Amino acid sequence: MGIERVQARLIRMNFFELRPKSIFCDAVHITSRLKIYYRYMNIRKADNMDTTQLTLLFNQYRMFYHQPQDLQSCKSFISRRIENKDSTIFVVSIDSQLVGFIQLYASFSSVAMEKLYILNDLFVLENHRQKGVATKLMQRAEEFAKNNQACRLLLETNKGNLFAQKLYVKRGWIKEFNSIYFTYKCRK
Repeated sequence: MGIERVQARLIRMNFFELRPKSIFCDAVHITSRLKIYYRYMNIRKADNMDTTQLTLLFNQYRMFYHQPQDLQSCKSFISRRIENKDSTIFVVSIDSQLVGFIQLYASFSSVAMEKLYILNDLFVLENHRQKGVATKLMQRAEEFAKNNQACRLLLETNKGNLFAQKLYVKRGWIKEFNSIYFTYKCRK
């Protein structure tokens, strides 16, 4: 079943037009629709076979952050991360079409003397947002970090990215107020 057919099926099931009669019905209605949607989702670790589709997603992710389109550089960057095992990338596919990804980089905490992961990238195609895809990716990243004995996950997001911040808080992430981050540009 192609992604267009899956989307058409979800539209026929009123997935995109939720108009329940009460708050209780709202929760039941949304939960049942998400369960149906989740059935079509496959979350797995990215490999070399994903490079083409992942390049397109990564390019859109960068454009979301006001970077110019650059498919050649995106492909090179993603290919090197996968081949060199510099990062761990999980992808979400619906009927073999990638619709989102999350990328983690391993690091260490000198103070804690333990491994940690930096959640550097999280992206979901616009027409798949607000359907639990990002939540499932976050859940997979959290499980991965715990299974690899990390002391914590870190992330940084834009102050204006309120939807993402809401997701992080909902998942139990804590906004740091005691730390100040500085950056130093090595190139101009």
